[in-house]
Amino acid sequence: MAADSSSSSSQPRLTATYTSPTNEAFTLPSEPIPVVTSASSDPATAATAQQKQAALSALRTAAVQMQQDINALLTARMDEDNQRAAAAAAALSNGTAPAGEADKKTGAKNKAQTVDEDAEEDNYGEEVVDEDE
Repeated sequence: MAADSSSSSSQPRLTATYTSPTNEAFTLPSEPIPVVTSASSDPATAATAQQKQAALSALRTAAVQMQQDINALLTARMDEDNQRAAAAAAALSNGTAPAGEADKKTGAKNKAQTVDEDAEEDNYGEEVVDEDE
């Protein structure tokens, strides 16, 4: 997540961009975040403590909302991936998988593997190294 000030408005927005080799990318923008200037030679234009606190509060609120939005989108994508995997497994067991699909789904070891749903959700979108090999 990064503050993005390249938008057409004068206030920056917090944005998050997600890319994946298997799913469509998405970008989430936040509401505009107020900007305060802390250094000013003119005391009349210097930001007050309340203005700084309000700006930091808005940034924190935007970050929390962004995290909730990202989690919801990634959870939905994980569910879609699980449904595709289940459909592919069902096709394999029925013998209706496209040519070459069986080798990709079963892997080199060619043994059934159980999926730990909690571990899959915790590690979704991250590279997990198998330490058994």
